[in-house]
Amino acid sequence: MGRARTAKRLGNGVYEYQGYKLANCGHYMSDYKVWWVAVKKGSSKVSYFANSKKELIQTIEQDH
Repeated sequence: MGRARTAKRLGNGVYEYQGYKLANCGHYMSDYKVWWVAVKKGSSKVSYFANSKKELIQTIEQDH
């Protein structure tokens, strides 16, 4: 299996990966987790969400 592409950093907590904009939504004390979301370019709806950037990228790769 080849090496996975890396996400391009756009700003503080914001990345671009395979046509998706990945964003860190912050730490939520109620569940003690950091949430990341992926939004498809040209859309305003969240396509994926996960507790880490790595997990989010793996989810995107599984669907493609």
